[in-house]
Amino acid sequence: MKIECSLIPETFVERLNRFIVLVSVDSDIQRSHLPDPSRLKELLVSGADFVVRQSPKDLSIKTRCATVIVNHDGQLISYQVVYEREVYQLREILWVR
Repeated sequence: MKIECSLIPETFVERLNRFIVLVSVDSDIQRSHLPDPSRLKELLVSGADFVVRQSPKDLSIKTRCATVIVNHDGQLISYQVVYEREVYQLREILWVR
């Protein structure tokens, strides 16, 4: 499966409710959809590095992005099961430190 969307590294700020989290990039706070709210909730810590997928602009949805991946201690962990195979490939693109 090829990821055909814009992936953006952002920072986790806080969880608003079961399906919505706040993320920050360059001091701009945005609402992000959390697709599987029960999965890995212990990784939702303030300041965590996240990757979000931008939502298409033509959709009338409440969030501008969806949470895809969290970087936990240098390991990329997928919040969306469909992207688990691609996480290893993304490691070379994102967070090269």
